Amino acid sequence: MCGIFGAIVPNDLSEKTRISITAKLMALGKLNETRGKDSTGIANIRKNGEHIIYKRALKISDIIKEKLFLETIFIRDDTSIILGHTRNATAGSVSDENAHPYKFGKIIGVHNGVITNFRKFLPNAEVDSMAIFDQINKNGIKVMAELTGWAAIAFVDLDNPITLSLYKGNAAPLHIGIDGEDRVAYFSSEETPLKTVLSNPVIICVEQSVHTTIDLDINIHKDQEKIEMYSVSKIGGYSSYSDTEDDVYSEGWYCGARGYMGYHNNFQNPGWAREDNDEYLSSGIEDETGRIIIKKPLNVKKLKTKLNKKIGALQMGAITKKQAKIALKIIQGKAHITYICPGTKENPTKETCLMCKQPGTDNSGFFLQRLAIEEKENLFTTEFICERCDTMLQKIKEECLV
Repeated sequence: MCGIFGAIVPNDLSEKTRISITAKLMALGKLNETRGKDSTGIANIRKNGEHIIYKRALKISDIIKEKLFLETIFIRDDTSIILGHTRNATAGSVSDENAHPYKFGKIIGVHNGVITNFRKFLPNAEVDSMAIFDQINKNGIKVMAELTGWAAIAFVDLDNPITLSLYKGNAAPLHIGIDGEDRVAYFSSEETPLKTVLSNPVIICVEQSVHTTIDLDINIHKDQEKIEMYSVSKIGGYSSYSDTEDDVYSEGWYCGARGYMGYHNNFQNPGWAREDNDEYLSSGIEDETGRIIIKKPLNVKKLKTKLNKKIGALQMGAITKKQAKIALKIIQGKAHITYICPGTKENPTKETCLMCKQPGTDNSGFFLQRLAIEEKENLFTTEFICERCDTMLQKIKEECLV
């Protein structure tokens, strides 16, 4: 999980307004620190395409004191766009070089999310995000359909440095906030920082799988053609990047029988999950890309019996209503892995698995996964489950298919 933020700045602003916008961007950055403390970066793009990028392996509350950072984030009279990023490292070491924003050719961008097949496109990349902007530079935004994982991105094409591009795929959060005071369009991963910092803002949730652009006059354009990213879910398999266990472990992507981030492209409307049927619930079977190719029903009575037996044995007691509810959502594909919680045998995680009550460690089977559980459209709750219990639930699912 990382934080992205920034703004597109109109023409002919007074110095007072430019100072006000700079202060708001700094506040947005600080509020995004909770999403990433490993590094911070800023890109200041000017209307003629000239640009400055400053990034360090420091959290924003530390880097914000540095002169070069303040000079980079400051809104000049020719600034068109600011891109900001707070990194929580998931792939690649923590270093100045690996901090965002990235520049590949004419593209400068920031990314929040995880791309699992990035080395297919950029073999020597240390950070998955690099492949996104390398490929957009070479092939355009439609390349997002070839990437596996989830993403919220903001980027600028230096051939058109007065247009901000936004895109999100597979449930990554991204919001626009139009300030009621200075009429500037800001963006941020979450809407709360925008509501906190801006004056009477109009908040717009960036539409799923749609390339959205904003110009200096705050004209918002949405491409008509949707660009669907692949999920990486696959029953009984590993990541779609590799079919060998060793390769996936070496990349840190292996995460139980579902692979990393086990969810589907149609997450907002999973019609194959029929909760109105007391006897059967349907469940998708996927190909190696995570696309649903057939549908099969689940025997609910058999499913409940197995859940009670397996989970009850783990915790030495009857399964709770909450455990049953979350287990069912995981089985139906309504739980999305958003983060692997770091933990070792010597220093286990504070969080524990909802099913077996064990903390996360680096022991085999006990990597702890943070899940975003679908409740309503675009509304999620957070729970934790270990790799062992996740794999167990997927086996129960297979045993209960009719």
